[in-house]
Amino acid sequence: MDMLMQNDSKGKQKLVIICSGGLGDVIRQAAVHQDKYEFIGFCDDKYQEMKQEERYFTAPIKQVELLRNEKDIFFFIAVGDCWIRKALYARLNLEDNRYATIIHPAAFVDTNVILGHGVGIMPQAIVHNGTSIGNHTIVNSASVIEHKNQIADFVSISPNTTLCGFVTVDSGTFIGVGSTVVQGLTIGSDTIIGAGSLVLKNIPPRSIAYGSPVVVVGSSDKYRLEIEDKKKGEKE
Repeated sequence: MDMLMQNDSKGKQKLVIICSGGLGDVIRQAAVHQDKYEFIGFCDDKYQEMKQEERYFTAPIKQVELLRNEKDIFFFIAVGDCWIRKALYARLNLEDNRYATIIHPAAFVDTNVILGHGVGIMPQAIVHNGTSIGNHTIVNSASVIEHKNQIADFVSISPNTTLCGFVTVDSGTFIGVGSTVVQGLTIGSDTIIGAGSLVLKNIPPRSIAYGSPVVVVGSSDKYRLEIEDKKKGEKE
């Protein structure tokens, strides 16, 4: 724990990012620009032991169990795959209020938008009035979320995606880069929308769909179960 005390900026909350890949680096930089959190370390299973780097530590994910008692430390699960993100959330078993919501200052989020815990909103993203975004959802760079959308937990919205008004996106759904969803539609839970898709109709749960206009081409069940089994094995 001595490592943590070396990073003590007054007025900021400490931030530990779970997983240190590309999204982890993006979240770290967004947190720096947001100027609310002080980044202190990465936890990732690619690390074998806790190690102090020049300005932060690296450690395996099991280190979170020791950090959970440090009430001034907040966490962020930086994984693009929404099902892996959900599996890590279950594995960590932290209270929802221990997760940081990171909003890059170059994003626009209307004042009456409702944001859950562990939400990430990236540079140039726009989230308009009356929208609700659930826990552990990622809104990537230059996405446009129009008015009164309802976006559930563990959703991934890729860069340059547009959701027009009154769209509902259910939990665990991934929407690929450059896609557009027209107003008033519902995309069911655990669904994958391929890159560049134009969604002109409701999409049922657990679907794989892509194209312009979008076509449902299969079920996401096999992929989802493979991810869940993989993360369950890692936990054991």
